[in-house]
Amino acid sequence: MSWIRPSNIGPKSDTRFGERSRLPAAPALPAEHLIRSFRELNGGDFVVHRDHGIGRYMCLRRMTVGGVDGDFLELHYRADAKLFLPIMRIAVLQRYMSGGKEGYEPPLDRLGGTRWKNARRKARQAAEQIAGQLLEIHADRLATTVEPVSPPDAFFA
Repeated sequence: MSWIRPSNIGPKSDTRFGERSRLPAAPALPAEHLIRSFRELNGGDFVVHRDHGIGRYMCLRRMTVGGVDGDFLELHYRADAKLFLPIMRIAVLQRYMSGGKEGYEPPLDRLGGTRWKNARRKARQAAEQIAGQLLEIHADRLATTVEPVSPPDAFFA
């Protein structure tokens, strides 16, 4: 004999309060932007670090840090600054895409500088502004009532 548990009684919570809304997944980066392996990089390629901005990949180095051997990507930034990124953190990099400008070399960002932070802040603000405008448009559409169109009659022919 099976017992009836309180959790089995009544409608599911999703049906009680309407459909559960889900946030859309973040759009995936195009495959050509992603870097899955250091083998996809050539010395001199421009890359974008999530936190530090535009840099230039130079090479893979084997180094000992804190008594532990490891592989590091050597990235160069403005003012001869270097960043040694552990190979396990390659996910914070993506390819720099010039927007179709052949031979264009972007200016390198400065480690600890404000240019990259400002660019990210402005992009975030622009995205929030567009999202706000889209919400207003959607609310206006929902609030608007339209007279129904009459079905075709003899005058339509």
